[in-house]
Amino acid sequence: MPLRFVDKIEFSTESGTKAVELLYGDITLLSPEEKVDLIMISAVRGAYVPSNTSVIGALKKRFGLEVSRLAEDKEEDFRQQFYCWWSKPLPENIPYRRLLCFENTRTGASPQQSVKSVFKALVPATSLFSNGVIISPLLSTGDQVRNLVLLNI
Repeated sequence: MPLRFVDKIEFSTESGTKAVELLYGDITLLSPEEKVDLIMISAVRGAYVPSNTSVIGALKKRFGLEVSRLAEDKEEDFRQQFYCWWSKPLPENIPYRRLLCFENTRTGASPQQSVKSVFKALVPATSLFSNGVIISPLLSTGDQVRNLVLLNI
């Protein structure tokens, strides 16, 4: 299913008007012509299994993109500070310039507190963005929630 527009919030900043859009659909169905600066995904730390029900699995199936290989050769590792890392530039035929992987490893923190940290990591990453477009699924949902329930975490 292509992405469908749901809602938009605009706000003013020193550098002009910015927007956050809520879209519905499969973010891995973008074409290279719809290229965005960054795709944000989430994973259990060090576990980049490309399951049939995960974004990691869809990226491997659609683009041959292996998050485990990207993790071995990261551009920046901010897991100590912000629980995430980002990749080196991705191949041109992929509709994302880079990948940011959030690894929820905080114990005792709510999912909201944990996910909040990934947005702090975007501050040092702003120099990497040409047009400031970031796409993200709902972080820390999907297979991770299922895995945590199975593990009674």
